[in-house]
Amino acid sequence: MGKNRIIPTDGRIIWSGVFMVSLFFLAAGCQSPPPDENSEDTAARLKRLETRVATLELSNDVYNERNKKFERFMEESERRHSELLVRMSKLHENSQGNAPATGTAPAADSTGTVTLPAPDTGKKAPAADRARYHLVQKSDTIYSISRQYDLEPAALKKMNNLTEDVIVPGQKLRVK
Repeated sequence: MGKNRIIPTDGRIIWSGVFMVSLFFLAAGCQSPPPDENSEDTAARLKRLETRVATLELSNDVYNERNKKFERFMEESERRHSELLVRMSKLHENSQGNAPATGTAPAADSTGTVTLPAPDTGKKAPAADRARYHLVQKSDTIYSISRQYDLEPAALKKMNNLTEDVIVPGQKLRVK
């Protein structure tokens, strides 16, 4: 009773089983469906998206290159600006007959104001008569600077020969 019985099979039973399984898959529709309108729309949308991505990548490369050029330009501008401040300081000191400049630019105080003494005319001018300058910061406007020094914006523009309200960081504006 406890013995396993082995049933002999021949190839016909196996082939009929394979045939039945194949028939089942064919009947169940395991074939790939024919392309429809949606798949064509999807392919067209995919192509448009690929084109947009390629365009954006190219734009990003152009932007990065322009940004690098701009950064180099700004570094060069800052270097030249510093050199000009040193030269202006030397010229100013030489015009007064003072000792040669030390090679440093005049320092600005915490408000960005640079004070240069008036040219030496033999008489000592009171400190109140000295010209005062404001070193333009990134957030400065003609209006904010004029308010800071109790000036009218038009007077500040006239004092500095400005025709527009355009100022740039690092620019020196006379405020007195």
